[in-house]
Amino acid sequence: MKKYFFLLIYFFLTSYCIANTINSRSCNQVDIQNAINISKDGDIISVPAGDCSWTSPNPVTVINKNIQIIGAGNDKTIIHLTKGNGFNFNISNKPKFRISGFNFTGKPTDATISVVQTSLAAPVIGWRIDNNKFDYGKILQPGDVIQVRGVSYGLIDHNNFIMTSGVAIILWQFLDREDGGGTFNNFGAFGSYSYSLPYSFGSQFAVYIEDNTFVNTIRTSRNFAVHDSSAGGGRSVFRYNKVTGGYFYVHWARNGEIGGQLNEIYNNTFIGNKGYDEYFARIEAGTGVIFNNTVRMNSTPPNKPYVMLDDRRADGSEANPPLNRCSEKNPWDGNGDSQAPGWPCYNQIGRSTGKTWQNITHRKSTSAPFYLWNNGIEAGCSSHGQCNDILNVFATPAAYIKSIPHPNGEIDYANHKRMPKYTPFIYPYPLNNGMPVVSH
Repeated sequence: MKKYFFLLIYFFLTSYCIANTINSRSCNQVDIQNAINISKDGDIISVPAGDCSWTSPNPVTVINKNIQIIGAGNDKTIIHLTKGNGFNFNISNKPKFRISGFNFTGKPTDATISVVQTSLAAPVIGWRIDNNKFDYGKILQPGDVIQVRGVSYGLIDHNNFIMTSGVAIILWQFLDREDGGGTFNNFGAFGSYSYSLPYSFGSQFAVYIEDNTFVNTIRTSRNFAVHDSSAGGGRSVFRYNKVTGGYFYVHWARNGEIGGQLNEIYNNTFIGNKGYDEYFARIEAGTGVIFNNTVRMNSTPPNKPYVMLDDRRADGSEANPPLNRCSEKNPWDGNGDSQAPGWPCYNQIGRSTGKTWQNITHRKSTSAPFYLWNNGIEAGCSSHGQCNDILNVFATPAAYIKSIPHPNGEIDYANHKRMPKYTPFIYPYPLNNGMPVVSH
């Protein structure tokens, strides 16, 4: 692990020495796009301070370039979005872009930053979105602020999300070659390529979300999800963040879509407010770990944090084709528990990745219980200090998502128990070190 870290540092330092800086004339859309158009791999686009309104529905677009776009600071380079989205990064084999130092505000009609990788079925790693302010605290439903589409992994760090509702970061981990629009082809549902990749906890193969702040500013109850996995699921690590009035969310398997896949949630602080004050995480698919979190929510019972683990195909509220309701009659579901017909349901809580669609048939999705430990109300829970592990788990349907064994001896989750042999990935993430993240 140390060798890997120092190789990355060397890589970043050498990139910094050879980078060419292109100065954008202003923070206007056209000027930034013109600077991007003449840039080459390794270049830095420097955007000056200013207060600019972007009125075009077309985003500023970067197509397959390893470049950095650096504003003068998140209180100096201010972008007012009134239509469309802000930046669109289309990546395939050149994922090492960086965008930093901007203040985004206004009322966008689409994502502020989109990361799109659809051209090849292979994971790519290396982008960074950092030290920006997303100031949407005066509008309802600002939409998804950061969208990550495709099988790509990078770092989202030291950003400030000020919102009233909507989703701060959403992962759609599917490729265009997959068919998830109501029928199955050779790949199956949206996200089936990603779902076939190996189980990979504690690795760089995830979107890392660390050292950010998320604030829900509204004074009446309104849902604000700091994270979501949908339409292909996702693999994410959410750590060392501070959340006020929001929660971590993962969608269920539905229609022709795989839900969340792997999630690691640790060393965060979640605080309730008038905007949101219930569970701090709701997980409806896949597996993961939740540990070392400080949670202060005025939920019932008071000041006792809880997590929801649920599956909507199992409870019958989701029965749409082609996945349909969880049932032993579906070849993608199981037949291992007469008290829970269809268990284990495809992509449900406590099941591993690593199987191709063709290999996911009755009982062939490997058991991988969700583990939760050391979560409580004390500040020490998230800072390696004193912590009373008092987390509650609300699991539903109870026959499908259990901490006691099913007939074959498998469990779906384990509360107050560490995951055996689990080791978190190095913190800070190697891209989170102030060095440029691009090279020729």
